[in-house]
Amino acid sequence: MVTSVSSTTPSTAGTGTSTSSTSSATSSTANSSTSSTNTSAKAAAQALITSLGTGSGVDVNSLANNLANAEIAPQQANIQGKIDKSNAMISGYGAIKYVLSNLQTAFADLKDQSDFNGITPNNSQPGAFNITATASASTGSHSVQIHSIALAQRNLSNGFDLPTTQLNQGALFTLSVSVHNATPPTVITVPKGQDTPQGIVTAINASSTGIKASLVNTGASSQPYKILLTGQTGVLKDFTVTSSLGGLNFSDQKQDAADASLTVDGISINSAVNSVKDAISGVTLDLIGPTTGLTGATVTLNRDTTEVKTKVQNLVSTYNDVISMLGVVSDPKSKVD
Repeated sequence: MVTSVSSTTPSTAGTGTSTSSTSSATSSTANSSTSSTNTSAKAAAQALITSLGTGSGVDVNSLANNLANAEIAPQQANIQGKIDKSNAMISGYGAIKYVLSNLQTAFADLKDQSDFNGITPNNSQPGAFNITATASASTGSHSVQIHSIALAQRNLSNGFDLPTTQLNQGALFTLSVSVHNATPPTVITVPKGQDTPQGIVTAINASSTGIKASLVNTGASSQPYKILLTGQTGVLKDFTVTSSLGGLNFSDQKQDAADASLTVDGISINSAVNSVKDAISGVTLDLIGPTTGLTGATVTLNRDTTEVKTKVQNLVSTYNDVISMLGVVSDPKSKVD
């Protein structure tokens, strides 16, 4: 009995060993089959691609790109839509800022009070004088008679052959200038080496006398060059000029100094200059010559509303632009680009 049991046990152990070997063999066979299948599938796919690329006329690269683009396009469109929406919002804010800035400028333009006080002058004899009116002028009508304008004294020197003719052998000399008999006179030095007509002109013009000098070619056959001295306008600006150099003189007086004489609204006015201010309040008269006729010229001062009208029209137009733009950007269907 004991011997029989012992002989049975190996048989059972042998059977277990045989079962394990069978299972391992079965698994190996399955794995081998799967690997073979995958290899066959890859080979078939490679064969298909090779076949399409070589003999079918199909552009495999293009096909691949198109498939990739088809995959990317929806995502790209979604991103671009978000970008477009952001750009539209930015553009809309920019448009609003622009029109509001224009509106602010239009309001600021109307802050200048002088625009509301502008005066337009009219002159019936513009050949006799010009008019400039300031904001302080008042509307109204005025009569202006110009009898004479202010004049400056003018004197000519004796003649010279050339502008460079030496008058004192290169040595310096002096001129004495007295304006309206002022004492002491102003002494002008003509420097050494500048003792020529041109040197005299330069020295006088550099002085503080208010007298201006210039060379004039008279066209005379002998000694055609002369020095013309011109003072300032008004009777109190007459002058005398003497020289320490013999043979040089400015005694040929061509014009006397004189004041302007005019009558404005029946009031007699004298002026040393031809720019007459406030003979009419807030108005400057720049005299050119005498008026004609017994009554002279008529000056009218009218309120000028042109500038204000233009600025108000600009404000209205700008305001309408703002309303229009706000309507566009607040419309959900609008597309601001």
